Amino acid sequence: MTFGFVLISSEEESQNAGSISNLCRSLVLHKPFTFEMLTASLSAVTQRTLVPMGPVAGPSLSDSKIRERTKSVAHRATLKVLIVDDSTVARVHERMVLEGLGFANFVEAADGAQAVAAAAQTAFDLIVTDYNMPFMDGKALVGFLKQNPATAKVPVVMVTTVTDAATLDSVRKLGVVAICPKEFPLDTVRPVIERLFG
Repeated sequence: MTFGFVLISSEEESQNAGSISNLCRSLVLHKPFTFEMLTASLSAVTQRTLVPMGPVAGPSLSDSKIRERTKSVAHRATLKVLIVDDSTVARVHERMVLEGLGFANFVEAADGAQAVAAAAQTAFDLIVTDYNMPFMDGKALVGFLKQNPATAKVPVVMVTTVTDAATLDSVRKLGVVAICPKEFPLDTVRPVIERLFG
């Protein structure tokens, strides 16, 4: 039997712990973390879809709502996702969060140029891209995707540390469905995914 392994690490330990994420079915979860981040990590290493149902003390979901949510999550496992980021650590984290939301089929690219090549070969249902990357940044990538008839309707989520309003507005005008902070927090990502895919 193969076991999944999640190492919980503080920032000071991160450099020494980083190599564990290269092991099969192993991830490093950095402190502090949320319940949703823990759920996403456990989903990733166990290769099972765990759906965080919210705080225990919160309102309970009806059986029909639970069935509806389960059906939506099961459908997401059939969708193809392209993750574009020059940081391997960021790609792992973004994949983890999306796995926690039910996605299971990923292709990764380290910059916009690689993403263009991937999109030419595969039809994606969702693209998550960083803004700052070498060779071709996220803004140029989104511009290319939205001008290409084959990819124009694919929803694109931008991930960035940029906070300048004018820069973000120019990205929105290109047609991204959401702009998320670089931390890619589950409580920000989940509503976007639910709006797009139920």
